[in-house]
Amino acid sequence: MADPTSGIIDTANIYTLPALARATGWGKAGIRSARRKGLVVRYASGKAFVLGTDVAEFLRSCPSESPTASKISPR
Repeated sequence: MADPTSGIIDTANIYTLPALARATGWGKAGIRSARRKGLVVRYASGKAFVLGTDVAEFLRSCPSESPTASKISPR
C-alpha cells in the first residue's frame, strides 16, 4: 500500500478526500476542480471516497501538456 503522503496513487487503494489531497498535493480547490472535470467520487455511509483506478483514469483524460505552456516563449 502506498503511503498517502508519498505523491504516488496506488490503483489498488481507496482514498478519502483528505487522503487524496495528501497523496496528490491538491488543495480543496484542486479537488473541486478535478471533480468538476470528471473525477468520480463515490459515497458510502455519508463519506466521500475515490478509487485509485478512478484517479488514474481521470489523469489519463487530462491534457499531456499544460494549456499555458504554448504561451510561454523561451528567452
